Amino acid sequence: GTPTYRASEHTFLPAAIAASKLDDSNNYLYLKQRRYPTMKFGRTLQDRISEGWAPHSVNYKGMKRALGDYASVQDLKVSAELKSEGGVSGETQCARVYSVDRDKFFHIYEESKDRIRRFYLEREAWAKGRVWDIRQQVDALRESPPSSWSPSAPDSLEELVAGLQHEIDTLTEFLELNLTGFSKILKKYDKRTGSSIREEKMLELRKNHPYLEGGGLAELKEE
Repeated sequence: GTPTYRASEHTFLPAAIAASKLDDSNNYLYLKQRRYPTMKFGRTLQDRISEGWAPHSVNYKGMKRALGDYASVQDLKVSAELKSEGGVSGETQCARVYSVDRDKFFHIYEESKDRIRRFYLEREAWAKGRVWDIRQQVDALRESPPSSWSPSAPDSLEELVAGLQHEIDTLTEFLELNLTGFSKILKKYDKRTGSSIREEKMLELRKNHPYLEGGGLAELKEE
């Protein structure tokens, strides 16, 4: 008869289903050889994005959960009988079963795009306001005789410009990290589901959300 699989127990998988993909309309279950990544991008995001900006970044961890990395994971043993199916001979091969929630994944994906866009527009407005303020101060200095300048005025302006440039550089890096996050999680989605949407989605992101590649930040910085 058909064996029952439970997340809490190890089971020998019949060779007939060792490479199967089971579809339950919204969730996919599939087998994958166990791999041990040397670097987790989620940790990279955590390390390189400040705590204050983290709530505005791509929800990489949430989408990863929807792909089954943190939930609905069953550790199973693949019988050595797989050797007759071209598997590893003479030893037990480990595999994982993942449950992929597509609706949840794309809900988080869209939500991530929206919150990054809102944050970018907020920071862009701040930067434009700061540029305007600096220009006003520069114009005021130019229109007044040097004898009337405060001794610290030029240095203060230089500090304002340096601070603005640093803020724009930080925002540019933030956007680049988020674009990389989308690319990596879409690649993982394709791998988990057997689909090939990553290229299409990345083209869509670059077309409809050009700010992820810096937008007009470079020009703003040069102003």
